[in-house]
Amino acid sequence: MAILLLAASPVFATKPCPQLPCFSQSKFDKQKCVAAADWIATGQITKVIHNYKGEPLNKDFARFSFIVKTQEKGNAAIQKELRFTIGWCDNSKSLPEDTSGFFRFYGITHKSIDTKTDSYEYLYFEKISK
Repeated sequence: MAILLLAASPVFATKPCPQLPCFSQSKFDKQKCVAAADWIATGQITKVIHNYKGEPLNKDFARFSFIVKTQEKGNAAIQKELRFTIGWCDNSKSLPEDTSGFFRFYGITHKSIDTKTDSYEYLYFEKISK
């Protein structure tokens, strides 16, 4: 009788995502998020292009624009239209089914050394009533 042994392959392993700075004990912590964010802005989500991936990911890696109406935090002005792609670790919060209305985004700016265009990442966003 032959026994087949399979070794765990690191090829399929992924590094875990770093802990999100906006959470304490798996709950949103507004104070931590405000402190971690370079900028906070309110505005609207537009131009959503869904990119659903099935098993084993089961996630919508959508691309979308965030149109900034007001900037609540940040010394440097951010662009009026920010483009995002939902990722596994970066920009990881998925869009809600209903993207109408206003949202508050907490984000960071990645300063570009080679180009003159900064890139933006959101740490968290929430629907707000306006």
